[in-house]
Amino acid sequence: MVMERTTLMRALHPLEDSGLIVRDFQGRRKIELSLTPVGEAKLERVKPLWAEAQTAVEAASGEGEAGALRDLMLKHIYDHSQ
Repeated sequence: MVMERTTLMRALHPLEDSGLIVRDFQGRRKIELSLTPVGEAKLERVKPLWAEAQTAVEAASGEGEAGALRDLMLKHIYDHSQ
């Protein structure tokens, strides 16, 4: 994912405030993010919902079209990171 650093830091605040992640500053330019136990539990609860959403997209568009869409999004992200 390509995102400006300040935008990323702002986007992380709600996750941190909710107790889902912790930040560990590793010097000036590196920050390590970790899931808390609460965050890990939340991730496990939403995994089936994510799989269900993926299945619904593939059912609506066809597996080939869903794959093509993923490829297009990844190409777009990669092209903008250069």
